[in-house]
Amino acid sequence: MSVLDKLPLTIHHERKAIYNEKRILGLLLALCMVVGFLPTGAMAAESVAISKATFPDPNYRTFVAQNYDKDQNGTLSAGEIAAVTEMVVYRKNISDLTGIEYFTALTSLDCEVNQLTALDVSQNTALK
Repeated sequence: MSVLDKLPLTIHHERKAIYNEKRILGLLLALCMVVGFLPTGAMAAESVAISKATFPDPNYRTFVAQNYDKDQNGTLSAGEIAAVTEMVVYRKNISDLTGIEYFTALTSLDCEVNQLTALDVSQNTALK
């Protein structure tokens, strides 16, 4: 029998509640510390391959490679992606802008006169 078991019932429950609150706070603090020490790259993509899987439309894929892959290595680095704030794909014969979601710093997009039937810019929260 523990010391807590010998206490009156109301005091016993109050102490258990305080103990549980302290445990929860301790776990939350530990979680915050772990997340705080993770390198930034652990939470964000380091790079994006310029491929059929990430940019399915061949015309858009070519546009991205020619305009944003500054080191021409077939991959967009985090820095190359972050540098893209404006995209003008006017009259480029593009039917699918899948891959645009990687450009989260995008503030301006001109995609008129293409064959787009859908456009998801929900990840491009900086767009004006």
